Amino acid sequence: MAKRNRVIKLFLLLFATFFISLNASNHLKSIKIDKGELKLIFENKIRKSNISTFTLNTPYRRVFDFKNAQIYNKDLLKNLYAPYNTKFRLSQFKKNIVRLVIESDKVFRCSHYSPILSSNIYNISLPYPIGYNKNSNTQSKPKPKPKLKQEEVKIVKEEPINIKNNDISELPWYKKLLEGNSKKNINKTKKSYRIVIDAGHGGHDGGATSGGIKEKDIVLQIAQRVKRMLLRAGYTVYMTRDSDHFVKLSNRTKFSNRRKADIFVSIHANAVGKNSRANIAHGIETYFLSKARTARAKRVAAKENRALLSRKDYHSRNVILNDVINGPKIILSNKLAIDVHNSILEYTRTLYPNTKSGGVRPAPFWVLVGAQTPSILVEVGYITNPRERAKLRKASYQTMIAKGIVKGIRKYLKNRERELN
Repeated sequence: MAKRNRVIKLFLLLFATFFISLNASNHLKSIKIDKGELKLIFENKIRKSNISTFTLNTPYRRVFDFKNAQIYNKDLLKNLYAPYNTKFRLSQFKKNIVRLVIESDKVFRCSHYSPILSSNIYNISLPYPIGYNKNSNTQSKPKPKPKLKQEEVKIVKEEPINIKNNDISELPWYKKLLEGNSKKNINKTKKSYRIVIDAGHGGHDGGATSGGIKEKDIVLQIAQRVKRMLLRAGYTVYMTRDSDHFVKLSNRTKFSNRRKADIFVSIHANAVGKNSRANIAHGIETYFLSKARTARAKRVAAKENRALLSRKDYHSRNVILNDVINGPKIILSNKLAIDVHNSILEYTRTLYPNTKSGGVRPAPFWVLVGAQTPSILVEVGYITNPRERAKLRKASYQTMIAKGIVKGIRKYLKNRERELN
């Protein structure tokens, strides 16, 4: 009987501890604005059920209530700035509810989420406006845009990309307007973005080899085409290697960080070890840094990582990876991967309509670890597949891949400009 009572007491104690932990206050430690998003950092995991939001008018306000939360200190909103006269108010609305109010003289779209890999962070986007709040007395109308003559409108109208030429097409209309209509400036971008292109392997590391063709040669040719197209479009471009020499994986992202790159793109070719699958495995795949969720992603990552890591590094590399994948660039890398992947398929299918999409996948590629910018790895095809290998050797197919990468980069940057307004 005494033993039974002890078990019951222990159970009640554990239940009480669990109940208290669910209702314990989660401290809001800091708030900052990063890349057009308001980032709230809590002490512990944020539960979706503890967050509610609604809007108020005159003036336009977006209100967020965080239950079971407390403000860590009163200076969390110090030095915060956002466009369109955006104001922030933070208060301990109730003993266990923190209220955040975002006030703006313009109505804006507002997405809010907790990153998959950072459960103690809550992001609230502050994107481009969708109109004025007509009921607001505080609104300030923007300066009217200069009217364009009918002839000028025709000049700056966006045209589809001409995939018959090796050169990249003219810039979209919004960049032409910013740079003027002179032929001298027509291919200059709004901002001189810095882009690092990484041709995989090199030197003594030939990468995958099949049919007398080495991965290091194919990817270097494609990378050089990408470089030329980006330069013509007005970007600042760096290559981790521009000839046949070996660069350590760890030095590739260091190279990118030293040049303060905005984007890092690593280009590789895929392969399978079993001859029985050589004619089966094919297609284009694009990866961003994260833990692998499928056996296929693990296999591809292991192949590319082999040049740097040995089995004895398994524990240490996982410790580092667990830290890196919680960084703020993972979501942006995922967006970049989607834009580049879809654009590559769009172009390659003009020559080969049956080009297979291997999808956008997360995987622990060490060439992406340490990059302080959105980073992706593109597997342009299977060098072990005879048909795909033959395509990869053709200049026309390499050009389509390069054009797809460039269009994806430009599309991603254009979307980021819109998000950041």
